[in-house]
Amino acid sequence: MGFPPVRRTKKWQPVGLPFGTKPRLILAHLSTQAIKTQKRVIEVERSLTGFVRRLGLHTDGRSIRTLKDQLTRLFGADFQLGRIQDDHVKLTKAILLSGINLWFPKTEQQRVFWPTEVELSLEFFESLLSHAVPLDEQALAKLANNAMAFDVYTWLTQRLHRVPTHRQHLIPWTSLRDQFGQGYAHIWDFRQRFRATLKLVQEVYREAKLEDDPQGLILYHSKPPIPTSSSM
Repeated sequence: MGFPPVRRTKKWQPVGLPFGTKPRLILAHLSTQAIKTQKRVIEVERSLTGFVRRLGLHTDGRSIRTLKDQLTRLFGADFQLGRIQDDHVKLTKAILLSGINLWFPKTEQQRVFWPTEVELSLEFFESLLSHAVPLDEQALAKLANNAMAFDVYTWLTQRLHRVPTHRQHLIPWTSLRDQFGQGYAHIWDFRQRFRATLKLVQEVYREAKLEDDPQGLILYHSKPPIPTSSSM
């Protein structure tokens, strides 16, 4: 995993794995732009800065370089999804970004490449057009420094409106830990952290209808934060 180095040799430059909330913000931005423009190729040089500014985050040179560094890492990462089905496991490789245009840094000290355009994979793009739910940028801004809260918020926006009306769906605590807290050895430690995180999410997603249960989290049909034609 890597990209050409600063000097144009035939060697590859490792870029590392994406981490933290920045890649999550980037994916939220790219998804929103793809839906708005109905195009797979997203211009990020100016639009990413505008997105960060709308969220009320820092737009100084260092912050923008960090975002672009994470975008480069995101493109270089391979994703593999696993799902247990009865007595076997189904593995799927997920490609989110299929192309990226990069400018080389001007000096050896600038290790960050400069992405100008990003192309979404056809599968990811079609999935967005068919299933994506718009996210509230004000909510993203408030959760921008809390990775778990960001993940729980985006999960609930996609999940709650798909629960059938007048029905409920129980997500066991063990399933929630597998999805949001694999680093927790004890389930009670995870539950304490998850419940505190859920309060933050509910402050920005007031339409969310759910119930804390000893067995897990009970979900009820809820309107998404930003109404869509299919949810109205």
